Amino acid sequence: MNIGFVGVGRMGANMARRMKDQSAKGQIRCGEQFHVAAVYDVNRAAATALAAELGCAAAQDLSEVTAASDVIFTVVTDDNAMREIFAGAGDNLLVNAHGKLFINCATISPDVHADVEKRAAKAGAQTLEACMASSITQAREGKLYLMCGGSEEAFRKAEPILKELGSTVRFIGKAGEAAKVKALVNMVMNINTAGLAEGVGLGAALFVFGWKPLLLAVFLWWVAGSLGIGMGYHRLLTHRGYKTPKWVEYFLTTCGTLALEGGPIFWVATHRMHHQNTDKEGDPHSPNDGGLWAHMGWILTGKAMHNKLDSLLPYVPDLRKDKFHVWISEWYWVPLTVLGILLLVVGGLPYLMWGVFVRTVFGLHSTWLVNSATH
Repeated sequence: MNIGFVGVGRMGANMARRMKDQSAKGQIRCGEQFHVAAVYDVNRAAATALAAELGCAAAQDLSEVTAASDVIFTVVTDDNAMREIFAGAGDNLLVNAHGKLFINCATISPDVHADVEKRAAKAGAQTLEACMASSITQAREGKLYLMCGGSEEAFRKAEPILKELGSTVRFIGKAGEAAKVKALVNMVMNINTAGLAEGVGLGAALFVFGWKPLLLAVFLWWVAGSLGIGMGYHRLLTHRGYKTPKWVEYFLTTCGTLALEGGPIFWVATHRMHHQNTDKEGDPHSPNDGGLWAHMGWILTGKAMHNKLDSLLPYVPDLRKDKFHVWISEWYWVPLTVLGILLLVVGGLPYLMWGVFVRTVFGLHSTWLVNSATH
């Protein structure tokens, strides 16, 4: 059986390495011989390097992966990437895909999984979503936790192969159901983590309370929230409500990073998406999807796209041309880290706890309340 991989970033590449290792050792539990036949990635250099390591083909086209493989794993970044590999004009995975099985491991919307299943069925192929709740290291060691959705026939066909990659493989239900369960798992885990972090931070801050640290927190909240988010990210960068010299724009942007609400490209693109699709399909944090979702659920489920700049760039053609905004969107955590170190040196733990942790928690919830309570 020939196996192909589309999307060989850190997760996809380590899954391919695991399959190659197991095959080479003759430790395949499913009892069927197979090998990794082809890999593909939009980053051609990464695909070529991995192909050389594994001794397989570095496909130049998606249809080449389909032609060379019986089972194709896809590990792509988002909904748009998923649509592109299965429905892109000219070249896509469904070209001559009759009889093929696609195992889709990306964290994407449930509706996209269902749509891909329908498209594959029309091409005579099968799909199975295999959502991963695991780390890169676990991918390399074959200890993934896999939640699967699709037809039971496709699951039974894929199960022996999936057991080479995962220590736990669960069939959840029809296409899209596994993605919903993963979103719920992510939300619960992140709510617990956020609650613990906030509780520890606030609790510790009370033990080091002082009027100077409190006043410092209020001042920094004004700098990050009013100057940074209000005047910088919102009125200046998103809506271009006024003009300033570039040094003022960059100063306000840096102030905005202190709020820990992401870099300017993420924040501005999300807000422009919100205004373009207010309270309808495509709104990233509509209260119509629930108060908890509008407040923090859209962040905690991992769909907020902090690191998916390619998906956000079409909404920020002005910022994408500016090297400073592109740079600080990737390294937005640096100013806050530097500030935290300075506060610790100057005022010790009280300044750090109140000037960073308490102030940031209060600022985040104040911003999120705009979406959930006052929208």
